[in-house]
Amino acid sequence: MKTMTKTNTALELALTDIKGARVSELLLGVNLELVPGNAESMTSNRIRNGKFSGPPDPQTGVAPEWQPFGLNMGGMHARAVEGMFMSPSQSQLLHNYSQPYGAGLVQTGVAIRKGETLELRIWAKARHRPVKVKIALRSQASRDEEGYANVEFLIDSAYWKCFRAEFPIAQTDEEAVFFLFLLETGVVLFDQIVLEPVNSNGVDPDVEEAILRLNPSAIRFPGGCISTNHHWRFGTGPRELRPALADPVFKLRTVYDYGTDEYLALCRTMGSTPHITVNIGSGTPRDAADWATYCHAWYVARGEEPPLAYFQMGNELYGSWETSHMTASMYVEALREFVPGVRAGYPNCRIIALAEPESSGVAGEAPTKFREAVLSEAQGLYDVLAINRYKGQWYDDPAEQLGNAIDSVRKIESEMKLLADDCRAAGWKPRIALTEWNYWLHAAHWDGKGFYEPDDALHGIFYSGVIHALMRMGEEVEVASYYHMLNAMGLIVQEKGRVRETALGTLHRLYRGVVPGTLCSLKGSGLDTEALDCVAISHGETLSVFLTHRATGGSLTVKLGQAFGTVSACQTLAAKELTAAMKSHPNQIENGEITVPPLSVTRIDFC
Repeated sequence: MKTMTKTNTALELALTDIKGARVSELLLGVNLELVPGNAESMTSNRIRNGKFSGPPDPQTGVAPEWQPFGLNMGGMHARAVEGMFMSPSQSQLLHNYSQPYGAGLVQTGVAIRKGETLELRIWAKARHRPVKVKIALRSQASRDEEGYANVEFLIDSAYWKCFRAEFPIAQTDEEAVFFLFLLETGVVLFDQIVLEPVNSNGVDPDVEEAILRLNPSAIRFPGGCISTNHHWRFGTGPRELRPALADPVFKLRTVYDYGTDEYLALCRTMGSTPHITVNIGSGTPRDAADWATYCHAWYVARGEEPPLAYFQMGNELYGSWETSHMTASMYVEALREFVPGVRAGYPNCRIIALAEPESSGVAGEAPTKFREAVLSEAQGLYDVLAINRYKGQWYDDPAEQLGNAIDSVRKIESEMKLLADDCRAAGWKPRIALTEWNYWLHAAHWDGKGFYEPDDALHGIFYSGVIHALMRMGEEVEVASYYHMLNAMGLIVQEKGRVRETALGTLHRLYRGVVPGTLCSLKGSGLDTEALDCVAISHGETLSVFLTHRATGGSLTVKLGQAFGTVSACQTLAAKELTAAMKSHPNQIENGEITVPPLSVTRIDFC
C-alpha cells in the first residue's frame, strides 16, 4: 500500500473517446435503514418514545425517554400496562392518589422554533371517573409556570380518545421541557403523545427538503440487518394504530410510524426508484408476495402505472451476525419460495439476490459456497446479483490511513469485477449491485453516538474513489446504495429538530447530476500518478470531468486538452487536512489548466 504525501506535478489529460459504456443513474442510490432513531428522525413528532414503549424503569414504572415529575414520586404511582393499548404496544398508567400539586411525567430536550405552530395530540383514557390533565412547554432555566404553552384537558372517557390543541411558538428553544400533570386525584392511561408542526402529514418537512436536495436515484428500504425483522403491515394505515415493538436485531425498539406508505410517497415525490429489502427471516413467502401486491396497488390507487422497483431477497443472510443466517442451499430454496410471489405481486420489478462468495460456517463448520450455488442453481430467479462492502483499517500515520482508504477502493473495485467475472463464467451476463458500502472506522452500536463516522476528507476521498470505480465498470453495475442517507454514517443529519447536510452529502450532489451518462475514455500522464483519480462522463449536451487529488499536501496542475470543449462550470470541494470536512474552494481555469488543491474533488463541466 502506497502512502500519499506532497506533490507539485503538472499533468496533462486528453479525451480519446466519448462513446464508452453507459453508466446507470442508480449508482447514486442510498440506504434508508430504520435503525433505532432513524424512523423517529423521519417523522415530525418532537416527542421521543411518544407511544411509551418499554421496558419501563423497574423502580419508577415509567417508559424510556420519560421521567417522573417529583423527587420521590410521593403520592404518585406509574406503571406500564401491557395489553392495554390502542396502538399495539403498551400504555403508560399514571395514578395520582394524594399529590395536591399534581403528579405527572417530564421529557427534556424537546425542540421548538419561533414562528411555528405545533399540534398536540394525546390519546388517553380515564379509569373510574374524569381527571383533569395539564400539558405545558417550558424552558429548563425558567420556573415560569406559563412557559411557552399551556393547555388543560378533562380526560372524560373510559375508552381511547384523542385530545387536541395547537401551540403557537414565539421563541426558539432546542432544550424545552414537556410537562404532563394530573391536576387531581385519579387514574389516567396514556397510549401516545404527538407534538408536531401543523399540516406536516407525519413526515419531518425539513428532512424531506434535505432529501429532495440530495435527489437520490434510488432509496433502499427498510435497509439492511433490520429488514430481517421488518413486518411491513405494521407500517401501513393510520399512524396512531401502528406499534412500537421490541427489536431483536439491535436490541432496542422498532418504530413503525414511518413505514411503507410514507416510503412510497417519498420515492414518488423524489422521483427515486424504490428498492425494497424483503424480510426473509421472520417473514414468509406469503408476506413478501402481499407486500409486493400492496406496493403495486398503492400506485394503481393513485391512478399511476407502478414504476420499476427492485426487490432484494434478504440482507447479508450469509453472515453469522444475521438473525436469519443460512447456508447456500437454504438461500437457494428461499429464492424458489419467495421470488415467484413477489414477481406476481409487482410485475414491473427486478429481483436482486445476494452473491457473497461464501456463507460463514458456525461451531467449527466450514463455510458453504454461497455465490457458486446461486449462480448454478438459481438462475432465472433473479435479475441482479449484489454484494455489500465496508472497508477500513486503523493507522496512526495519517498518510498510511489515506493510503488504506485508497487501497480499500481498489479492493471494492476488484471484488465487483470478480463478481462480474463469475457471472460470465456461469454463462450469465453480469448485472450486479453494491447495495451497501462505506468506510467504517469509528461506528459502534455501544457508544451512544448513533453509529457515527467522521464527516472528513478521508471519507470524502473514499466516497469519490468508489463512485469513480463503479462508473468505470459501466453498465455492468446496475445499482449502488451508499450507507447511509440519514444520521448513521449519513449524508444528512437530524439533531434536535434541526437538519443539516454533511460534506459527504454535498459531495453526493456534486456527482448526482451526471448520471445516467456515458463513460468517456481518458489518457495522459495524469493517469500514471497515484495522486490523481479522474473520470469523465458525457450526459446530455455536457461533458463532466472529475479530478480527485488524493495527496495530503501540495497542489496539482492539470492541463486539459482542446477536445474537452469550452468550460461552462467548475466546482471544487477541498479540506485543509485529512480530519477536516471538505468545503467549497475557489478555483480558476486559465489556458486550459487548473490547479487543484490537496485533498480535493473538482468537477469541471464542458459544453
